[in-house]
Amino acid sequence: MKLIYFLLSAPIILLTCKPNRSSQHGTEITDTCKGSDLTFQIYTPENISPCKNPPLIMVLDPHADGKLAISKFKKAADRFSCIVVSSNTIKNNSQDYIADINEILEYVKMKHRAGKDIFIAGFSGGARMAINYARYFTVNGVISCGALAPEQQIKSITGDLYCIVGYADFNFIEAAQFIFSPEKAPSNLYLGFTDDSHQWPDDHMLEHALGVLFQHIESKDCASGAIDDFRKSMLSVYDSLISRDKRIEAALLARNLSKTGFTRFDQYVADLEKNPELNSELNQLRESIRFELAVHNAYYTALRDEDLVWWESEIASLLKSIETEKDLYKNLALRRIKGFLGIVCYSLVNNNLRKENLEDAKKLLGIYKLIEPENPDMFYFSALYELKTNKKDAARDYLEKALKAGYKDTIIIENDFPDYYFNLRGITKGS
Repeated sequence: MKLIYFLLSAPIILLTCKPNRSSQHGTEITDTCKGSDLTFQIYTPENISPCKNPPLIMVLDPHADGKLAISKFKKAADRFSCIVVSSNTIKNNSQDYIADINEILEYVKMKHRAGKDIFIAGFSGGARMAINYARYFTVNGVISCGALAPEQQIKSITGDLYCIVGYADFNFIEAAQFIFSPEKAPSNLYLGFTDDSHQWPDDHMLEHALGVLFQHIESKDCASGAIDDFRKSMLSVYDSLISRDKRIEAALLARNLSKTGFTRFDQYVADLEKNPELNSELNQLRESIRFELAVHNAYYTALRDEDLVWWESEIASLLKSIETEKDLYKNLALRRIKGFLGIVCYSLVNNNLRKENLEDAKKLLGIYKLIEPENPDMFYFSALYELKTNKKDAARDYLEKALKAGYKDTIIIENDFPDYYFNLRGITKGS
């Protein structure tokens, strides 16, 4: 019913979006939609003026950091002559994000003469929102970073999907399953791996992903030369990967370009499929994932059964293993396990605090502090725990630590700490 509401209400909502205020910083503008409180960043490349109807990229950051999201795509926008827009209000758990995306897109199309080619991108929770949006609305492509969807959802989107994920990302398994039997992967799925953990990819990787997706757009008048240059440059990129023994990444690149119709890469794919070193690396990766899943299951049980003393020893051992493990694939698995444990602690602590299960929350917070001692969410949950146990000074101290560490969700803070929020040092009402 909610989706039907979005579909019916979008044309009416879209008409309400008008520029309320804007500030110009070179070619990046901050706009606000009057009547809807939607704010967003818009980036227009300097070289876009000859282009009548440039493509549009909508980018979703899970924390609604529009400036960060825009910065990641400026390089890609400059190369392929695209307008980029990113919301400062759509974030994880935004209930009306589909209607908000439509409102922003329609506004940018009208004011900035964007064409019919639309791409949507996001990181983590923003990637999940981008994928879900593309299941119901026509887009040319999706760039999902640090998260992927099940096979049937990937097949249901209206364009191609390029997923970028790091080998050390706790969500790596979501994408890795499709490299062991590539013939079984959805035909519209493209993959790119990095050496990172759970974070936005660098701008070079995002530029590469957009270049692959651009191969299938119909109107290439804005970037035809850039597209041709991109295809040629991929030959040297492939050679560089092979020379550095990055065979898995080379295989992914070859499959991606082969699927776009770049026939030069067909032979590369065939050659790599028979390469014993690549098959050995894939087997090592497969075994590391099996090891990782076994530890996941053991840790789930231990979170329920083991006390904090046991966890102090276990986490110390895990961190030491990450520092000393020489086997590449096992080390990556250990790093993913650490990230997995952090995100599980985040979820369980939040759930127990909201349900007033304070004893369980206390134990889980202790584990969270051991695994991610500088995490802003951990500091915030510690503040909330102290508040719920009537230790107001400690709650204030932890809340200040959360803010200094980068915690930004002011709406949640105002709801949880209504008596303290505006009195915190360094915070003034309305900021």
